[in-house]
Amino acid sequence: MKIVHTADWHLGKIVSGQSLTEDQAYQLQQLVELLKDEAADVLMIAGDLYDRAIPPLEAVELLNETLATINLELKIPIVAISGNHDSSNRLNFGSSWYQKNGFYLTTQISQIFKPVTIGDVQFWLIPFFENLEAAAYFEDSTIRTQEAAMRRIIEQIEPLMDRSKHQIAMAHLFVTGAEPSESERPLAMGGVDAVSAKLFKAFDYTALGHLHRPHALGKITTDTLPQGTVSYSGSLLKYSFSEVKDQKSVRIITVPQKGELQMREVPLHPQRDMRLVKAEMAALLAEPTAFGPVDDYLQITLTDVGDVYEPMRRLKEVFPHLLHLERAAQTAIHQQGQQFKDLKQADILTLFSQFFETVEQQPLTDVDREFMQNVIDESRRGE
Repeated sequence: MKIVHTADWHLGKIVSGQSLTEDQAYQLQQLVELLKDEAADVLMIAGDLYDRAIPPLEAVELLNETLATINLELKIPIVAISGNHDSSNRLNFGSSWYQKNGFYLTTQISQIFKPVTIGDVQFWLIPFFENLEAAAYFEDSTIRTQEAAMRRIIEQIEPLMDRSKHQIAMAHLFVTGAEPSESERPLAMGGVDAVSAKLFKAFDYTALGHLHRPHALGKITTDTLPQGTVSYSGSLLKYSFSEVKDQKSVRIITVPQKGELQMREVPLHPQRDMRLVKAEMAALLAEPTAFGPVDDYLQITLTDVGDVYEPMRRLKEVFPHLLHLERAAQTAIHQQGQQFKDLKQADILTLFSQFFETVEQQPLTDVDREFMQNVIDESRRGE
């Protein structure tokens, strides 16, 4: 039995004003082909099907078409949960009759305790929930954190487990020690959203959503998965420039008749990559292809000294999907937090030298210093 673990589709995502729906459709078509090639038995979607509670029409249509192809045409069962970006109430519409076709969608805490059994696996579908929802459901005001809520949920699940079957949980949350990217929305303030991976030790495998890095909890270096393995699949696409080094992928879990589960990664290749480029304006305009495919989503950092005329407009004529433009000097100021010292005590030439070096990332030459000193002296004589 083969199970494909995905998460964080974020259909309808917009990055720097650029809609990614076309790119998401391309990526989902890859997923469909992969499901065919692998002869997959189940598809898991661990939350955040949409990027926002009220998605645009094209995102709704893309999800409908994709799920219909997988579930109705390919006859592959789907198990899915809502994430923190989804509207659980809207997504829940029709879920009771979706099950007639093998599409199991859980969006409410009350639905968690009815497992989905497919073959030799029991699936426990745990959607994203607010801590207050858990406190209200269990009628326990002491539940104030995701850790406390998840502990209570798993305590209620364990007696219901059929120990003759493999146990797989699916959840949408932040696990302690995981590495986030810049494109996730925080689940809560402070540390109340963090959950220990040890809570899931009763499950053979826990398929997570929320964090977009595929190895947010570290790369699993063995094919055979020990009981209690917890893993993020990561998002289908790069959704921020903090993810440029990530190789997006899906997890394929193989369930043997006997023994431990096995897992492998299958990479996904985007229609357009997301990359960082650093160069001078003249070089970018003269040989754009030297910096990689010009159609990729780019963040360009210009290394030019001095003013550059209309850089965004001119660069977008060559790089149509340029999303963000920076100057090297400005980036350095932001990253290093450089500050002027002893401003009141410094003379004007020293202040100007410090300002020039901060902005232009190079010191004044002797000729420059002499010229500026003459300017300063002349202004003083004028006063």
